[in-house]
Order: sequence, then C-alpha cells, then structure tokens
Amino acid sequence: MVLIHSLVMEPNIAEMDGQNDLNLEKVRRVFVDLDNTLLPFDTLWPVWKAILAAGLRPNFSKVTLHYGFQSIPKSIMASSFTGMSFQEYKAFLFDLAESFAMDIDPSVKCWSEDLVSDKSHIHILTGSFLPLAAGISDHLGWGRAIGTDVEIRSGRLTGKLSTPAIKGDQKVKAIKRVFKSRDHHFRFFAATGDSYGDRYLMEKCSLRYFPKNASRRLIRYFGSK
Repeated sequence: MVLIHSLVMEPNIAEMDGQNDLNLEKVRRVFVDLDNTLLPFDTLWPVWKAILAAGLRPNFSKVTLHYGFQSIPKSIMASSFTGMSFQEYKAFLFDLAESFAMDIDPSVKCWSEDLVSDKSHIHILTGSFLPLAAGISDHLGWGRAIGTDVEIRSGRLTGKLSTPAIKGDQKVKAIKRVFKSRDHHFRFFAATGDSYGDRYLMEKCSLRYFPKNASRRLIRYFGSK
C-alpha cells in the first residue's frame, strides 16, 4: 500500500488528501466498488448471460423509468426476475457471487483490510444487485453491502427497482441513508472507484484508492484538484 499527498498518474495508487491529513487509525469505514475494482470485470454481462441461460427474459412493461437514465439498464435486468420468489432471486445471485469471488483482486482486498482492524467496517458499494454484493461480502467476511435493490410484494419480485441504481451521487446518498452518516463523517471514510461517476463519493472521503482499471478521466479529475 502506498500513501501519497499528491496524485500520481499510475494505477493501484492510494491518495491521502493532504488537507484532511487522516490518520489511518481513525478510518471508520471503507467503501469498495465492485465492478472493475474489487472484480477485474463488469458484472453486467456475466449476469445477463446467467439470466438468459436460465431461460429468464426481460419484461419491458416493468421497466422503471422514473429513477433516471442511469437506472434503465438495471431496470431492464430486474424485469427478468418478475414473479420470482425472493429466496429464488437471492439464491440465483448468491451462486453467481460464489463464482465471482474466485476473481477478486487481491490488491484491492488487501488495501481495504489493512485500513481497519474490524472487517465488518468494510462495505461493498455498487450499482450491481444487492444479493450479488452481499454474497461476495459474506465470502470475504466483510460488513453490510449496499447495492441496487428490487421491489418485492407478497414475497415475490414485481420486476421493478425499489431504489435508483447505486451509481454516481447515489452512492453518497446510499451511505447517508444506510449508516445515517452526515457530511462531516466522510472525512473518516475511505473509498475505491474506477469510473468518473465515482468522484462524487471519492472526493468526500479522505483516503482514495484507484484500481488498475480506473478511468483516466477519474484520475485526471483528482490530479487537477
């Protein structure tokens, strides 16, 4: 793990924000992105492959539009689970999580676990569906995962999202909602991210990690600050 006070244009570099000067002993929570960070690939296509292999098909009449453009891909995918029981849905994604866990990036895992003595303070925070994130989190012995959630009525999925996709500034809102965090708490948090949309969370945290798949746009953004 490398800590620096100015951003270096290389992958796998952690940045400590000099103005906050966070002591590592004061890190309270670590938020880890899943796609292209903890996992070296985007889970969207493997999940779609599993959905189609299982004979599931999207129901476009169920697609949720009111959560905005970023939520449309997840809304289409969620419609494939229409009528499925929650236990079936959870088992489906937990099976995928078990297979994905074999591909975890050890550098991201080690960076996250080095920051806190209690692994329950490490949280996967992702736009992927919650059971997928929770399954990987359970495998690692980490804490509560946060992911995109689906609507359930009478024990069965309606095929709609119950939350916006956890992307961009929705990550900050999700942390505030789940952990009752306020803005000043974020200076005690660490975060990883690979996409430009992750800047909303990462710029609020005092410690940041850029995985090898991080976009150059994200790295340039923090390099210019």
